[in-house]
Amino acid sequence: MINLNGYNFFRGVLIIFVALTFCLVAGCDFMDSNDVGHPLFKQGKRELEKENYAEAIKYFQKYLRVRPDSARTHLLLAGIYDENLDSQINAIYHYQEFMRLSPDSAEAKNAEKWLATAKRKYYVKMKTKFNDPEIVASLQDELAGSDLRIKKLVADHNKMVTAIEDGKKNILQLNNQLASVQSEKEKFDADLTISMDRQRKFETDLTASVEKLKKLDAENKRLQQIYSEEVQKSKNAAEEATRAINNLNALKIEHAKTLEKQPGRTTPAAPAAIITEQAKTASTMSENSSVSEKTVEALPETSPETKTEDKSASLPSPETVSVPEIIKMRFYTVKSGDTLTKISKQFYGSSKYYKLIQDENKAELGSENRMMPGQVLRVPPLKNN
Repeated sequence: MINLNGYNFFRGVLIIFVALTFCLVAGCDFMDSNDVGHPLFKQGKRELEKENYAEAIKYFQKYLRVRPDSARTHLLLAGIYDENLDSQINAIYHYQEFMRLSPDSAEAKNAEKWLATAKRKYYVKMKTKFNDPEIVASLQDELAGSDLRIKKLVADHNKMVTAIEDGKKNILQLNNQLASVQSEKEKFDADLTISMDRQRKFETDLTASVEKLKKLDAENKRLQQIYSEEVQKSKNAAEEATRAINNLNALKIEHAKTLEKQPGRTTPAAPAAIITEQAKTASTMSENSSVSEKTVEALPETSPETKTEDKSASLPSPETVSVPEIIKMRFYTVKSGDTLTKISKQFYGSSKYYKLIQDENKAELGSENRMMPGQVLRVPPLKNN
């Protein structure tokens, strides 16, 4: 705020008073009854009368925002800036606005003179200011400082541009890395899906294997039961074979005694050695629960002459006596890696007889010819044996 002397204050008030009086008397066309009645305009006038110029300017400017075409308000503001606040640049603006809004009014000529005076005052003020050596030196220092600040701003700007370019490169690199990570994630998701499918299949196969193992265990128990039954049958058969051999030997001895009693007959060699060997064979078969691979040797032919009539002729000859087939049956315990052809080769000297073993053990082997270690197979004799 610039301090005003009494002359400037009186001159300002006089100009404003003359302008308003002249307009009211002459009926100026820039006067508007809406200005006088508006609250903002009225408050600005009251503040102006109280010499509160800053407050008056504030209300008048608010009123201009409502009524920007109010020429009278521009004239009042021009007078305040010109005469009371010594701010000719603002006064010039409002004088010009008044003349633009009301060029044909009676105050236009006076406003034109006042505008010219304000311009001269502003020119003198600026000329004095910029011709003062101290002011010029200060302005030059300020200009040099401004140059330095500008250079610094340019350098900062260049650094900022470089940082932005580096940021763009980093963003591009991060985008590439993100795309790579996304690709790896998609691949990992695909591999995870495949792994989960494999795991589900493995679990399904494991469940099936467990079920199959349970069935195999049940089958193994069944085969063990069958094996136990077969072993018992073998023992029973061995005992039966022993009894049959004993009966056969008894018949042979009785038949030999009968032949000795017939006249003119040569006494055959005693079959004691044969009988002893057969007894040993039967005993061995009973102990091992399996029949030996050796067959009972046939006795020498000692049948009587057909012309001789005797009670002994009605007895059966030793050759016609039938030994149970179980005596000729052999047994084999399956080992790991065995096959039917291998077993056939071992017992018959040829692998082509594997079918005999398969047919004999069809109930135990089933349609798949499945053998298990520890399983006992029956090995039948060849037909020509």
